[in-house]
Amino acid sequence: MVMAFSLPQLVDFIVIRYEAYMEKHLIDFSRGCYYMALLQNMMPTDAKIASTDITVVDVAAYIYSVRSLSGENVYLVDLIHG
Repeated sequence: MVMAFSLPQLVDFIVIRYEAYMEKHLIDFSRGCYYMALLQNMMPTDAKIASTDITVVDVAAYIYSVRSLSGENVYLVDLIHG
């Protein structure tokens, strides 16, 4: 196994360079300079669930009841806790 960094170089990278790297990329992202391929996995897909299959269980807690496409199952969805 070959190490790409020595321990002091790795600490320097994590403490100094990585923060600058992330700052640059976050600023670019906030300006809209990003690849669409980056967002493909983060964007929700179009669901074929009708709005009539979704009912509110608790508005304050963001909890919903969602019927599956087959209609056999009902899922409890908590938007705050995922």
